[in-house]
Amino acid sequence: DGNKIPYVPENQFTARAGYDFACGLSLGVNAAYIGKRYLISDFANAFPRADAYTVVNAKVRYTWRQLTFFVDLNNILDEVYDTYSAVAYNMDTFQAEPGFYPAPGFNVLAVLPGSDPTLRGECVVLGAHLDHCGDWPQLLPGADDNASGSAAVLEAARAAARLRPRPARSLVFAWFGGEEMGLLGSKHLAAQFPPSLGKPVVVLNLDMVGAGNGAWVAAGQNHQAVFTALEKARDRVEPSFQLKAGLSKGEARADHGPFLKAGLPAVSLFGMGGKHV
Repeated sequence: DGNKIPYVPENQFTARAGYDFACGLSLGVNAAYIGKRYLISDFANAFPRADAYTVVNAKVRYTWRQLTFFVDLNNILDEVYDTYSAVAYNMDTFQAEPGFYPAPGFNVLAVLPGSDPTLRGECVVLGAHLDHCGDWPQLLPGADDNASGSAAVLEAARAAARLRPRPARSLVFAWFGGEEMGLLGSKHLAAQFPPSLGKPVVVLNLDMVGAGNGAWVAAGQNHQAVFTALEKARDRVEPSFQLKAGLSKGEARADHGPFLKAGLPAVSLFGMGGKHV
């Protein structure tokens, strides 16, 4: 109705609490509630308001002799919210549009149903992440990390669609968002895999495959059957292509990680033998 000031919340509350122990340890907690508000520059109040959110942070401080140690734990409830949202003009359409930061994430999925009536309820997942932007101002080499993996998954999907007969199991092709921000897309898919796509039995992730003459298979030693299958496929197509199995000891800084932690056979393939620039 144009009567509300853009980006001024309907309600806003803050609360703080702390306690000092005799041993030199101090604990503090602060919480902030930000109510719904119209977007920056939306003076007409024409667009939906940004969602309300609550953020809880904690701070631990310990003093020993002349030294003081601090530990800050931000957003301990893992709240998802927009820190900045505004109305801006799209220079292609010349229309006002809302924009958010961080922008809402997304995954892109495609499925090729299996041909076997018994096995089509299971699926093999082939994925790669779409993004290449980390924490600003960090710039990442997007052509290799990870346009190469995304393009490889797309070409694999095109090739699979032409197969006759189709594979017995269903094939799910996944392009993950938010990998550089902490595997956000793959975490979401691993936690909420759509039952309609089938039950995932193995996950193959492609990351930085644009350079080299081989591939390092992260978690390949953890899942020897998967690595052996990759070797057999390699021998049929390009025997000189090098494959090296890696061992995961719980760490997984790639999109196979959330599936690995969910108990699924999952590996990531990285280009090996070339320079990643």
